Amino acid sequence: AFEAGLKGLLESDRTTHTKLLYDCRNDADALLHIYDVKLAGVLDLQLLEVIHRRNRGQRIEYLRGLKKSLETYVNDRKMEIIKRKGINEIEESKKKDVNIWAARPLSDELKEYCAVDVAALFPLQKILKKRKDAEDMKIVLEGSERFSDYFRSYEVLPMKEFIWNPFLPQKILRFNFIRNTTEEVKKCQGCRKEFRKAELKISCLAQQAWLCGVCKKVEIRAKDAVSMLKWLKESV
Repeated sequence: AFEAGLKGLLESDRTTHTKLLYDCRNDADALLHIYDVKLAGVLDLQLLEVIHRRNRGQRIEYLRGLKKSLETYVNDRKMEIIKRKGINEIEESKKKDVNIWAARPLSDELKEYCAVDVAALFPLQKILKKRKDAEDMKIVLEGSERFSDYFRSYEVLPMKEFIWNPFLPQKILRFNFIRNTTEEVKKCQGCRKEFRKAELKISCLAQQAWLCGVCKKVEIRAKDAVSMLKWLKESV
């Protein structure tokens, strides 16, 4: 399928084909390292949802999961039920240490779960794009390209806690980083991305622990594992 035209479509820029995704990081990473396909031309609705909250004066330091966004904006009860059934099956398989995604044929619940993840993007996009000006969309589209690169740019992934968390990573959306090439930068010991030394907390300087603002939040939250699990469920 890739050589028959799918590779060219997925690698085309957004002037040719815009690809709707919700958190494109894993998909972009898998496509590159498994199929040698460099996904491009993405409009990531997870980032558009951040802009949606920003324009309403709401908190934007965290990312919202697809399930939560569907409940908040689309309000399609049938889709919510299908998502819940799929999630329950996935959670049960993890308890039994079974890879249900490797089974063939896939269960009807998983097929519907996957279908909803795609079908739901169209009504969600329509709702989130309302009253967004050209500058908003430019920020999202530029951020979507950086989001596509976020996982696939690693040669070796860092500790999962520092990349698998509900926070909006630094330097993804234009307004959450400052372009200043004269400032000293450090490489974060958590996510391994560069950040401005001026952003270091006093506690980090004292311990010589080079953690960016996002990874410092993750570290603080992770000190209480029970609170972390509860927080993750509530956030996404």
